[in-house]
Amino acid sequence: MARPRPGLRRLLLCILLALVTALPAGAELLRAGDRAPLFRFPDLLTGETKEFADVAPDRPLLVVFLQTACRSCVREMVALKNLKADVEEIGILGVFLDLRPRGLEEYVAEYDLPFTFTWDGSYTTADAYGVSFSPTSFLVDRDGAVAAVYPGYTRATERYIRADLDKLLVRR
Repeated sequence: MARPRPGLRRLLLCILLALVTALPAGAELLRAGDRAPLFRFPDLLTGETKEFADVAPDRPLLVVFLQTACRSCVREMVALKNLKADVEEIGILGVFLDLRPRGLEEYVAEYDLPFTFTWDGSYTTADAYGVSFSPTSFLVDRDGAVAAVYPGYTRATERYIRADLDKLLVRR
């Protein structure tokens, strides 16, 4: 039997990871207006335990659920890196959903990502947000309410995030 091509292998891995992280029936993705679940987490790079509110005190926060094998996640991370360079007022928290924590620090270093990251190996945080695939992102306002949800990633997602963020920053 022939081996799958590298691109096909990655696609199959992404599909497998999406199936593994699928939620049981009844779990719903948070919607705009819902309260964002607060949580404590170990910072991937420093090991220090942080609170959700520590990432972006009194600023909007984008919580991004991602996986290292997900090509759309890479595209979103690069776009968010550019967004963060333009809009310093936003905080970004990446939550890795990989099955094992191997290679996460290397991923962050490879793309030179200036965000806070954690690993959700038990899927507790993903379950609380209703996440069943990656990438899925949530823009959370200063008061802890979900302002917008971005399931998946396309080039248009960057425009939507920027427009929603601009609305939050104007309300200040």
